[in-house]
Amino acid sequence: MRSAGPLLATALLGVLTAATALSTSAETPTNPSAVRSTTTRASGSIDHIIIIVQENRSFDHYFGTFPGANGIPMRPDGTPKICIPDWVLGHCSRPYHSTTQYQQGGPHDQRASEIDRNGGKMNGFVTSVARGKGKCASESKRFTAACRPFLGPKRQPDVLSYHTGKEIPNYWAYAKHYLLQDHMFAPADSWTLPSHLFLFSGWSAL
Repeated sequence: MRSAGPLLATALLGVLTAATALSTSAETPTNPSAVRSTTTRASGSIDHIIIIVQENRSFDHYFGTFPGANGIPMRPDGTPKICIPDWVLGHCSRPYHSTTQYQQGGPHDQRASEIDRNGGKMNGFVTSVARGKGKCASESKRFTAACRPFLGPKRQPDVLSYHTGKEIPNYWAYAKHYLLQDHMFAPADSWTLPSHLFLFSGWSAL
């Protein structure tokens, strides 16, 4: 799984709308005060840029199985190749498909980001969430009945869950019709607020 930093989020779509060429015929006005201004755009020029940022979602969580994207590597049988160390279960855990729209996810602070990256191995996501006390992935809650809905089929934490176009058809439609960036990462190694400030101003101001 790839993370966008502690924000675990940022599937970003750049929606580019090409403007149609506008042409006007030359006219000789009978009244000089009635001269109309004309604007000509080059065919194929960008008319609008719309940025969609989803908070607390990693690229793999929303687009890990999108055709052609650099997402979750799959085996021939359609199951994920990667397996993330999970010391609570005593073995590694694989990503799984989830149809629910609510996930607890993982922690968002800088320390969690360091654990997630694990020196560049990018496999510490389960470790960081298992350390917490309020999440169902934690050692104390992983096997409780109340937490069963927030875990995968093999009790993986839902930080390893992913969606397909069936659960989020609007996002997949945007990606198919416009542009999907699969190498976009959070600008701040921190939580949501400074990351959003970076998005609009180029610095966190914190």
